[in-house]
Amino acid sequence: HVWSKTFDYPRGDLVQVEQDLARIVVASLAPTLGRLPAPSAPGSKDSGAWEDYLQGRYLWNKRDQKSVVESIGFFRRALTRDPSFSKAAAGLADAHLMLWAYDWVLPNEEAARLAKTFADQAVALDPTNVEALATRALIAGEYDLDRQAAERGFLRAIAIEPAFAKAHQWYATTLAARGRFPEAFSQIELAGHLDPVAIPAYDTAASISLYARRPDLARQAISKIEALDRNFHRLDVLRGAAGLMEQRKLGVAASPEFRRAHLKAAAALIHARANPTEVVSPLDIAYCFDAGGLPREALGWIEKAIAEHDAGAFWLAVDWNLNTVRTDPRFRAILHRHNLDEALTRGAL
Repeated sequence: HVWSKTFDYPRGDLVQVEQDLARIVVASLAPTLGRLPAPSAPGSKDSGAWEDYLQGRYLWNKRDQKSVVESIGFFRRALTRDPSFSKAAAGLADAHLMLWAYDWVLPNEEAARLAKTFADQAVALDPTNVEALATRALIAGEYDLDRQAAERGFLRAIAIEPAFAKAHQWYATTLAARGRFPEAFSQIELAGHLDPVAIPAYDTAASISLYARRPDLARQAISKIEALDRNFHRLDVLRGAAGLMEQRKLGVAASPEFRRAHLKAAAALIHARANPTEVVSPLDIAYCFDAGGLPREALGWIEKAIAEHDAGAFWLAVDWNLNTVRTDPRFRAILHRHNLDEALTRGAL
């Protein structure tokens, strides 16, 4: 029980604290994970840079827009203090990755370009930086839609540091999007064991459960998030999704009012998208048209989402939000054309 122990260090000696705690945690996990390499060094002897990096990671892990944007300043300051600090560059990559994934602040292409640039910089500074390797793998899978490259990248990061929870978490998303749900659940469960207080891992577990059409498992993951932080910014979204899926499993049919409301929402989103200061996901519009019973319009916006590298395009083959188009041959043709149909051909759902 690592967290029941007491550790005494001089004030400000954060670098040594991190190294020693990492070594103890990895040693405690060795019986589960097998023989593990020593945890990677922090990469900076500048305690100020290290403190800025840790503050950036704290904010980044909260995953709300304000905190992620704020984390960028800490990561930049850490990298300015120590230009050789690979972890700080990886932090910048991860922060911009979140801006892309959630359609925050920056246009998709700019956020993804910056995420790639900083990830490449981090790997150039330290080729064994598993944070940056995992980020590059996620970009390969979710932005470039190259699942094979993503899997190779995650396995490389895991081979370097088997106890790196985020690599297992993000690898689980690649597996789930390909319809490999048993493997995905295994990876996300391992991520939770490696970092039991990491809310993003439970967020991912809930999402994967929904894509697997398992709202019961999603509820379990949501409960773990609630136990850690009842104000987590995605809790309402996850609860609502689980509730909607439970209704569908009970055979509750969409009412005419439900369809009309979604068509009205689609019109509002299209209007908002015409404003250059607004960031509106094409998939949100596609979901509304799908729920409104207009498959042709939904398919058109799905095509736009793929063309614009929308983060949700990665999940199209297993996306539970799409029901009207799911059995449409045109939908399958679109996925096949972009090499996104593995989950369909696998018969995962």
